[in-house]
Amino acid sequence: MSVFKCPKCCKTTGGNEAFCTDCGQPLNIKCPACGETWRYMFVYNYCPACGHNMEPVDAEEKLKEELKEEQSTPSLELQLENLQNDEASQE
Repeated sequence: MSVFKCPKCCKTTGGNEAFCTDCGQPLNIKCPACGETWRYMFVYNYCPACGHNMEPVDAEEKLKEELKEEQSTPSLELQLENLQNDEASQE
């Protein structure tokens, strides 16, 4: 494996590490669609295995979207309570 620079701290890696030994940054990219992995030194716009669009996602924006979804989805406890109330009202 050839050496390359860490995408976060720019330290030169030995090429075999899974994580940067200076900052801990993962040195592999994983496709969220199929699970295929490759090294950061290979910059693909699309996954070479399944063609999934690998455009960088703003992590903060993604987290905000996930939190919105969680808040708009009733908790399991609330769903169970609503189900029990529906069943009780039908008796």
